[in-house]
Amino acid sequence: MLFWFNPALLLNAHAWPQWDVWLLPFFVWALVCVTTGRWWLAGVLVGVGAMFKGQMLLVASVLPVFALFCGRPLGALKLLLGFACAWGVVCSPWLVRGERAMTLVAGVTLVASVLAGGAAWKWRGRWLGKNAVYVVPLAFVGAVASVAVWMGGSFSWWSVGFAYGTRHYMRLTNGPTGNLSALLARYGWDVNDVVTRVTWPWDDAPTDLPLRALLVTVFVVTLVACAAGAAMHARRRDPRMLLALVTPWVTLHAFMPQMHERYLVWGAALTCVAAGVSVGWTLIHVVVSLLAASYIALVMLNINGGFAPSLHAFLRATDPGVGWMLLLVSAILVYVSVTPGPKSRTPGAMLK
Repeated sequence: MLFWFNPALLLNAHAWPQWDVWLLPFFVWALVCVTTGRWWLAGVLVGVGAMFKGQMLLVASVLPVFALFCGRPLGALKLLLGFACAWGVVCSPWLVRGERAMTLVAGVTLVASVLAGGAAWKWRGRWLGKNAVYVVPLAFVGAVASVAVWMGGSFSWWSVGFAYGTRHYMRLTNGPTGNLSALLARYGWDVNDVVTRVTWPWDDAPTDLPLRALLVTVFVVTLVACAAGAAMHARRRDPRMLLALVTPWVTLHAFMPQMHERYLVWGAALTCVAAGVSVGWTLIHVVVSLLAASYIALVMLNINGGFAPSLHAFLRATDPGVGWMLLLVSAILVYVSVTPGPKSRTPGAMLK
């Protein structure tokens, strides 16, 4: 109910409309796969979802980091392998060019399948037999990468679909975002302004640290902290684990530069998992949803100012000052993500 009837989700998908919601089912099912030990399938879902909306790469990285903090490096590797396999399949029309390249990839994959089947039969019931199947996607990814590099594969899918977007709007905000970047822009900051200079141990010359890099660093720190907190909650069998895994979707909008106003819809939708924690944290989800809906509504009213003029005037007066509320909510979510719950749980892992 909280997901499907979320006001921000409805506005984004049906009133704006945009295609931001396309990545949501992929991340939701990736969470399901992670919590049930299906790491490879989770990686596949993340890889396919990122092709619908590249911003998913920024937040989905919390999953392999979470696996490492849980003491499951093999799970992290399986997740990354599934991701690479999905990208290899989706991007094969660009990467695998020509009959010779296609024959080589098919041959390597076929040989790997035969070897993996033989290993699974010979060592059935053992660790090697259970994991022999991963030889097939590994061989496929290696073959696709090799023919792409050595046989003239095209990487235009990356340069146009992903790299171009990161430099297309080189400004702190894109619309009434109501986040830290918008607040800094109000005080005259620019995305390329140098905040300080850093001297690295291997280089005597100081390196400029632009505001863009600093804001990205703040987001990365919160993401790693949430991954570590999720691992702690998993060991304590605390449902806060799910809240910790979706909090980066809120901090993404709160701290990252170059955000569009509608990108908080992801945090608004996914924080519905707070309903599995407590009523109090569900209220935080409601606040995030109202903030996200207000950003989208303001853009729509800016286009059609004659509709609901009183609401339009109210929302314009909150931009970008309402960003302070988003920063406060983000700090609360990060805090609950990295601190243990008030009650001790039964010892044991929450993950399979």
